[in-house]
Amino acid sequence: MVMIMHKIKKFLVTSIIYSFSLAVFASGEGGWTLSNDNSRLSFVSTKVKDLPETHFFEQLSGSISEEGQVSISIDSGSLNTGLELRTDRMKEFLFKVVDFPSINISANVDMTPVNALDDGESIRTAAETTLS
Repeated sequence: MVMIMHKIKKFLVTSIIYSFSLAVFASGEGGWTLSNDNSRLSFVSTKVKDLPETHFFEQLSGSISEEGQVSISIDSGSLNTGLELRTDRMKEFLFKVVDFPSINISANVDMTPVNALDDGESIRTAAETTLS
């Protein structure tokens, strides 16, 4: 089981690096809140060597505190591959949704450039993350 989770973590981290598009909005408490409707976490698997298939999670939540503490939760049961049988198999065998109903990501980011953003602006930033 540990080896499987390690593979899933490695797989997810690679996917997150390349296809994490998050929209966050300032909240009344001074931090930022992730907008599920404007965010997407997708990943690509390859079938038969050359056939890429894109999959995504429909339910994300998260926030960034005033201090830069990032917390993101992914409902692993919200996986959508576009094909019901493939979705069911990936939930059962790859993500083991029964045992791991959520995927949690935490990180710390420098808020200086974030706080300097004007409405509608965006930035890219790298951060060391923890996946659990």
